[in-house]
Amino acid sequence: MPGFNLFNGICNISCIPQPNSITYANPSGICVSVCPSPYFGDNSTYSCTQNCPIKLYGNNQTRLCTNCPSTCSACSSPTRCSSC
Repeated sequence: MPGFNLFNGICNISCIPQPNSITYANPSGICVSVCPSPYFGDNSTYSCTQNCPIKLYGNNQTRLCTNCPSTCSACSSPTRCSSC
């Protein structure tokens, strides 16, 4: 239906990036610019998630899923790998 996008078999509200901002669908289906705790903005789905994708970690300062260091295959912070 219009206004929704398909991701992993679920129709989510579509929060499309605008020229000067990115919005994320929060768990209530509302587009927000910053995800509320305990969620993080996932730029691959434009949704708020509790579990960031592989090679990303939940950054508590920015509330975004952020890249792990290049030497990590998984991490919990910018300085802590959980697997190589």
